[in-house]
Amino acid sequence: MKKNPVHLKSIQIWFSKQSQNLKTVDKLQKIEILKEESYWREVLHRLVETIKFLSTRGLAFRGDDQTLGSCHNGNYLGFIELLAKFDPFLSTHINKYANKGTGNVSYLSNTVCDELILAMSKTILDKIIQEIKISKYFSIIVDSTPDMSKIDQLTVAVRYTMLDGSPVEHFLGSLPSVGHKAEEMDYDNAQNMAGIYNGLQARIKKKSPTAEFVPCSAHSLNLVGTFAAEATSIGNRFFMTTQNLYTFFSGSTSRWKILENQLKDVPNSTLLKNLCPTRWSSRYAVCKSIKNGYPGIIAALQEISKDISQRPATIYEAIALNKKIENLEFIFMLVLWTPILERFNMTSKSLQFVDIDLNNFDILLNEAMCICKKDMFPNESKRQSRRTVFFDEDNAEETVFTEKIDNTDLRVKAEILVKTYEEDLDADFIEEVIQFKAIFSCMPENQKTSIHILFKALTTSPIITTFPSIEIALKIFRCLPCSNSSGERSFSVLKRVKTYLQSSLSNEKISQLSVLFAKGKARKKLL
Repeated sequence: MKKNPVHLKSIQIWFSKQSQNLKTVDKLQKIEILKEESYWREVLHRLVETIKFLSTRGLAFRGDDQTLGSCHNGNYLGFIELLAKFDPFLSTHINKYANKGTGNVSYLSNTVCDELILAMSKTILDKIIQEIKISKYFSIIVDSTPDMSKIDQLTVAVRYTMLDGSPVEHFLGSLPSVGHKAEEMDYDNAQNMAGIYNGLQARIKKKSPTAEFVPCSAHSLNLVGTFAAEATSIGNRFFMTTQNLYTFFSGSTSRWKILENQLKDVPNSTLLKNLCPTRWSSRYAVCKSIKNGYPGIIAALQEISKDISQRPATIYEAIALNKKIENLEFIFMLVLWTPILERFNMTSKSLQFVDIDLNNFDILLNEAMCICKKDMFPNESKRQSRRTVFFDEDNAEETVFTEKIDNTDLRVKAEILVKTYEEDLDADFIEEVIQFKAIFSCMPENQKTSIHILFKALTTSPIITTFPSIEIALKIFRCLPCSNSSGERSFSVLKRVKTYLQSSLSNEKISQLSVLFAKGKARKKLL
């Protein structure tokens, strides 16, 4: 079809008049189109805010029906009805378009709701991906857990650095039924993850030689406490007794009430806590509650043992528990473990911070071991013989960048780093490290306390142009996660999103809602 020059000329005139806001034949139609766009934009604005409110609080959307005015239409339509009572615009829209059936546009259907959830979650992921591309370096944090429908959900999080060098971690979603052979970079110390031959880290190394294996420090600390307690029968017996105490009192409302009344007269006392088998650092709360409320617990057990209205089995159990906790062995273990577990708890919380440095873990762990004043592993030699050997691990001591490192050794380590990241670091990095060592020795001590502070001081200094490769190396190091806490926190997200009321949700919908729910304040900024 040939182009008509007269038609092209007319089109040019029409566009020029439109740009100059001059009158055209379709001016009235254009005004109507703009009014229609503005109207539906206002409707969408209210719907998006409703979805943000429900998703960031993990509330269910649907009900038994999709009828406005019904008391069984779910939180989504119910919240819209509540807004309509105070919003004349939305009230008018509902009266005009609601419950018209299929084929009538209202934007109040479940289909539009699903499309908005998909668009919002995609917007968040696109912005995260954009930030990752700017950062260039990132780490993937992956963990799995079964949901309430007994489906194994693999949660995925990513860690990268912002322009100022501060690290951030974002939840990206979950994948169903993938087993335990998915590729990841930060994970626990299980054999299928950490094995150097068939483990996950070895398989990732084959595809990406620059990928670094980072075992979860919080999980390693948890193993330290577990082996320390299981090393002796006394330790096992002590923690079994603490759990038996909680089980005895929590098994009956009357016994729990007696304990509450006795603890009222004991200062700084708290109710007994349940023993968590996985979060080992939380055992500090168990020991603290028993130590601070010890007189009240003894009084409660004695009151129950003398109460003739109690069952004989209950009286006997109270007498047996009273004898166990009055034993010198139990008291000694309580006094011994409470300060140790306090440091374990503080160290575990520190490891969960996003901005913690990997080199801080040794400092925290050494401080925790110093409080113990003794070797926590009497069977250490046997344990080492069974321990999994990690990738690239040898018997040599770790080299930490300090002012005391010899220049020759520093060059050797720098050459290894250049060979590992040959696409990011050039040969000049070796000399940069030697020069930066001299600059590092002249820096104030407060700028050497952590990698983050060092990186921030370097990037805000004029000398950053002199050490471009040092900046890249620090960025790579800042991307390495210290623990798998973000993966563990995503389990809480999954439990809040996939509840009994939302057990029939599709896996894609669960992932989208989880993205909107995770870190609600951060998501509000992204949206």
